[in-house]
Amino acid sequence: MQNLLDRIKKGENRTLEFKREVPDSLHNILKTIVSFANNAGGDILIGVDNNCNVVGIEEDTLFLEERISNSIHDNISPIPSIYYKVVNIEDKQIFNVKVFPGVQKPYYLQREGLENGVYIRIGSSNKKADSSIISELRRQNLNLTYDEKVYHQQSCEYLSRALLKSFANKYGDAERAPLDILIRDKYVQKTNSSCYPTVGAVLLFSETLLPEFEYASITINQYYGADRANLESTIQIKHGLLKIVPIVINELKNILWMNIKIKKIEREDQLEIPELSIREAVINAICHRDYSIIGSSTKIDIFNDRLEILSPGNLPVGITLDELGQGASEIRNKLIAKAFRRFGYIEKLGTGISRMLSLCHKAGVPLPIFEEPGRYFKVTFFRRKDINIEFENNIIEQIKKSKEMKAKELSIILNVHPNTILNYLKVMIDHGIIEKIGKGPNVRYRLKL
Repeated sequence: MQNLLDRIKKGENRTLEFKREVPDSLHNILKTIVSFANNAGGDILIGVDNNCNVVGIEEDTLFLEERISNSIHDNISPIPSIYYKVVNIEDKQIFNVKVFPGVQKPYYLQREGLENGVYIRIGSSNKKADSSIISELRRQNLNLTYDEKVYHQQSCEYLSRALLKSFANKYGDAERAPLDILIRDKYVQKTNSSCYPTVGAVLLFSETLLPEFEYASITINQYYGADRANLESTIQIKHGLLKIVPIVINELKNILWMNIKIKKIEREDQLEIPELSIREAVINAICHRDYSIIGSSTKIDIFNDRLEILSPGNLPVGITLDELGQGASEIRNKLIAKAFRRFGYIEKLGTGISRMLSLCHKAGVPLPIFEEPGRYFKVTFFRRKDINIEFENNIIEQIKKSKEMKAKELSIILNVHPNTILNYLKVMIDHGIIEKIGKGPNVRYRLKL
């Protein structure tokens, strides 16, 4: 009971909707039932208002159940699985219409037809599904993932031989031809003399993504400030998925602060956000994004106070935000997940989020936040407010000696990446310690008088 009350206090979401009372027309309730059945299921609580107040109902619950059941039978196809129960909260009666995740997707409103009557849940709203979403629901019904779809526009010859060889070596079977392994594990489909890769194979084993698959790339945007008003730089990484992870991590390491510690005679560089935690988030974004959403890439936005990773697609059906970090796991892309596990990117399914949280906790940085804005999944990491004072003092001493210096000169003398120097210089400008003079390649920095 307390668990339900806690859910109510958090408000409506992808799996929860409130109705103060049952309206004369059940059309909106039917749309919600269709949406829940096409997604992860959900609960309609009748007797709770839009402000999360438990107001209760006076209606006969047996009559309510019969009315809703008859309307579902007459208006929804296929018939979803529904369970009704009465809950007493704060001495008030709540009628709970519980909708289970459907096993005969897509569900739709009969009067609107299959093309126009399919609805899905996005946040706390019901949205009409387009043709691509309907196709995805049909694949779910057949227990097929989008990456298993055969891509007939390319032959298997397109796939990178170097990546195929590396993949085969992970099996420890040097005598077996890489293509035979791909056929056995259903990464490619061979019929007579023709061989075609799946979408998953094209995404994984491309040196560079094909133009029609560039939406699977990762874009890194760096902003000056805490909002998107001032874009500083953009990098789009278009490599195949088996090559993309280390490239993305290296780019982020060049941008994020290095917290430099001296241990005896050795220097230890630590990212302000634990590197392994970011790595887990990037891998999750690649493995679990919805590749059927064409035209939208995974984005990593870096601000002066946070880092956001936004990937297309809500959490897989059966997983809610509340269950993250508790070992729950659903595979959206079977072939991609299998390859990433073979390459050691995934150690154990269902442990990535908990590892991410644990690493941030041990490093003493704020825990990341997980959200579902629209048809996206977002992870937000918070950047450290502190910087290495000793390193900042080293910059000041070097500028004092020369009066004016370029960032590249400081980078060479202090033996750090130019982006790290630029990040420190920005903060020191904001704090009124130094100022920037000149333009373009002639930009120099001096102590502020």
